Amino acid sequence: MSKEIKKLARHSIIYGIGSSLGAAGSFLLIPLYTHALSTEDYGAVELLYRLCSILMIVMFLGVRQAYIRYFFDNRADKVWQETVTGSTMVFVALSCAAILAVVLPFEGLVRDELLSGHVTDTVMLLALLWIPCDMFLNVGMTYFQIQMRSIAYVLINVLFVVLYLIANVVLVYWMRLGVQGVFLAQIGVTGAIAAGVIAYIAATTRLRVSVEIIRKMVIFGLPLLPAAFFMYLINNADRYFLSLYSGLEEVGVYALAAKLGTVGTLFLMDPFLKVWSPFLFDNYDKPDGPVLVSRVFTLFTLACVLVALGVSVFAPIVLPLVTGDEFAGAIVLVPLACLAAVFYSISGLADAGILIAKKTKYKPLIAGIAAAVAVAANAALVPFLGMWGAAIAAVMAMVTMVFANLHFSNRYYRLPIEWRRILLVFGGAIVTFAICDAVLIWSDHSVAGQIGSVLALVSFPLLLWWGRFFTLEELRAIRGIGRRRH
Repeated sequence: MSKEIKKLARHSIIYGIGSSLGAAGSFLLIPLYTHALSTEDYGAVELLYRLCSILMIVMFLGVRQAYIRYFFDNRADKVWQETVTGSTMVFVALSCAAILAVVLPFEGLVRDELLSGHVTDTVMLLALLWIPCDMFLNVGMTYFQIQMRSIAYVLINVLFVVLYLIANVVLVYWMRLGVQGVFLAQIGVTGAIAAGVIAYIAATTRLRVSVEIIRKMVIFGLPLLPAAFFMYLINNADRYFLSLYSGLEEVGVYALAAKLGTVGTLFLMDPFLKVWSPFLFDNYDKPDGPVLVSRVFTLFTLACVLVALGVSVFAPIVLPLVTGDEFAGAIVLVPLACLAAVFYSISGLADAGILIAKKTKYKPLIAGIAAAVAVAANAALVPFLGMWGAAIAAVMAMVTMVFANLHFSNRYYRLPIEWRRILLVFGGAIVTFAICDAVLIWSDHSVAGQIGSVLALVSFPLLLWWGRFFTLEELRAIRGIGRRRH
């Protein structure tokens, strides 16, 4: 068991490095775009990216998730895996062709209505043609992800970031091509790397196609479309009700708190989920599979809570240094935003049984229940509590998501959830945050108090130790790390 968890952690760390480099690349583009593009150009780029993202969701029909699931149906059968891979690529090609054939005749209407005619037909065409390039690259990268070839995945990602930065400097900054330069860079770099990745896969495997597998994957993925719509409601209902009852000023303050609350856990979640599905499907049916999966669930919860606790403690120290006084109200909301983000993150693991049993028909129902809770809670709380009501509603919706996933998931794959350990994690985090916050308030936010508040974070591992959170196997692993350092 320890070997599998170490393997999972190692690949997650490697993916985390790749995510960090990708985030750094995105950050470097901000000054380039803000100097080379007008505000209208920048807005047009953002709207086009959102439009393309929606079209990609429709084109994929959840088949990317189905690809990961069906790949592991016959782990030892290379022909089966090649057939699933080839079938996925054929589906993506057909889906792109069909959707683009429908959308292309209306690109002028979209340009005029959505973008107020700010971009040219050439830019619209480049944006639409970028979609299949990105989708094929996505499938190719998923192939490396399934194979747990995290180093290859990260190296390709680094190559993409470097080439994309160079292309943007040349096309957008030096040649001053504006929005057209942005999408020329996208289609050029994405298309070239996608062609290389797909060529490599085709050269090293004998790709086959099965209409029956495509049919099964579409059935698996189709319910994920309405689920995505409900997730949109969950993630945006709070902003809508705040705008309706409190105004855009509170929306801005709340949005900052929500961003701070999610940044840590999502940064942790992204690399982990890249290895979670391959890990789950490769281990669930082993003799110790349910115990192993449950142990990972517990440790991932611990990691998310630890990150959320750190963000909550540092927020009142760092936020006043980087924002104006008008955003001071966001500080008190960060802990609740972090709590909502923790439950959102662990909900991504709570649906294990649904994915194992291929019962994705429950995903729209689960997301729909959580969306109903989000809308009802915001409608009831925001008129009276404002931003606090929105933050509480977000926590309620995400808690609902976790327990609804566990309820339906356990019908097909019962996890022996380690409730005592999980409650100890949340309880220890609450007590630790209360201590840190008390130190900060008692010192009237002095520098000494800020240092003391951060040092008080040591209470968390001590409380876990006192509550006997760690198993003997985990204690041995911790001691082994200590010995290696010495």
